[in-house]
Amino acid sequence: MPSLVLNKMSYWLHKHGVWGCIREASLRAWRRVLHGGMVLFWAELKETGIRKAPIPAGFSVTRCDGRHLLPGADFERMASRKGGPLVLEALLERFFRRGAILWVARIEGEIAGYCWSLVGGNDGHYVFPLGEADVVIMADEVFPDFRGRGIAPALIEEVLAWHGNQGASRAYIASALWNRASLRSIAKTRFQELATVHETRIFGHRAAIWTDRRAGQRPKAWRLTQGARRLTKLGLASIAACCIAIRDWIRPLGGRTAMRRPVVLCYHDVPGHLKPRFSAQLNTLLRMGRVVDLEDDTPSAARRFSLTFDDASRSVFENAVPELLQRGVRGTVFVASGHLGKNMSWEHDLEFDHERARVIDEQGLLGGAVAGIEVGAHGVLHKNLTRLSHEQAREEIVHSKDQLERLLGQRIRYFALPYGAYNADVVRMVKQAGYARAFGVLPDPAQRISDSFLRMRTPVSPEDWALEFRLKLMGAYAWARGPKALLCQFRALFGPSDDHSSSAENAQS
Repeated sequence: MPSLVLNKMSYWLHKHGVWGCIREASLRAWRRVLHGGMVLFWAELKETGIRKAPIPAGFSVTRCDGRHLLPGADFERMASRKGGPLVLEALLERFFRRGAILWVARIEGEIAGYCWSLVGGNDGHYVFPLGEADVVIMADEVFPDFRGRGIAPALIEEVLAWHGNQGASRAYIASALWNRASLRSIAKTRFQELATVHETRIFGHRAAIWTDRRAGQRPKAWRLTQGARRLTKLGLASIAACCIAIRDWIRPLGGRTAMRRPVVLCYHDVPGHLKPRFSAQLNTLLRMGRVVDLEDDTPSAARRFSLTFDDASRSVFENAVPELLQRGVRGTVFVASGHLGKNMSWEHDLEFDHERARVIDEQGLLGGAVAGIEVGAHGVLHKNLTRLSHEQAREEIVHSKDQLERLLGQRIRYFALPYGAYNADVVRMVKQAGYARAFGVLPDPAQRISDSFLRMRTPVSPEDWALEFRLKLMGAYAWARGPKALLCQFRALFGPSDDHSSSAENAQS
């Protein structure tokens, strides 16, 4: 009798959707308790022929390297789970553009699930760059009517076996802590737990605690991410801005005029989706002052700015240069001459973002120079000059200038120090090579205001908040130069033995 009542109650709950609401509320509560909690797994792929998960009956796998290889029936089934055809088309375009592979699992020929794999790239769950022989498996899903048959573990094992035969050495996969079904599926494969991350939010920006699951260590401290550091810097910069405003207000009372040198801004790339924000930044900049060339370094009462772009990313020429020319503004692009038309091998995080990681080719650089964009040297292969021998550093400095002058048919006057790293020898070699000025991103504590050859720049990005960008234009972030340079000096004295110089590494503000 009690069992009959329970069965009828359960049927009524399912029929009217009450049980689904209860389940969804419980799942949301569980997600909130473990907000941002992720488990990272890894597996060695050097030994082939290892398979832990069994193969379900009628199981097969199809590999798709492009959208045209996905059958229409499979597309419609995936679209029903991903919010419609338009959403799925955007998802497929984004993944295939990054070089990912779509793996489709089938039972008796019918699509049952899928996952993606990416070789040597970065996924959003990872905070470390992956090597050329590393594989990421992500966005795996099994459709509801096929769950419970061991399809997900079998699919993962198929993907691992294929990449192992292709020469991959390690594989990584991540799952949310609240997703117990996913964790159980991964546990049935050869993957082993590597680390756990618990994330929280500080004013909308992420802070994380990492735990090494292999050693069973407990988290020692909070690891503040870039967003939390930006908030701290923003607060200190706001105080500095108040001090600057008070100083500029008091000086005229004593008969003195506040004299300023131009603030040199340093961008790296301008992705297409951030083009409107870059345009808004240019409008803000022109309202606060005017843009001058790098050669204009004389103190003045008016606010002046100079624009520079390091690495000559293709996104700069496609998105930033048209905005500059539309406003009659000039900028300077620093390019590593040995990477023209190639990927930025030094930018691991952008390896599969072709728009941002691709350096402009020779024709594009010539077009920019003709349009009025000044070109500067950034080394040949974008190497840290302070870690090279004297002869190697000299070749990087001299050959970059020679190659660009032959290509463009004009004098190359400026040199941007790769990674912002320099010492006295590097600065002397840049001067002897015939450059008019060198640019870094961190100052030497001993640098004098009168030294006009070595100039420092303020790192900016289209992702900067509006207040953050205004404070940088005011020079309110100059307070960070002393602590950063002091930290670099400390690292040079007590850091690894292979770094013999007292260089200033590029630390983005």
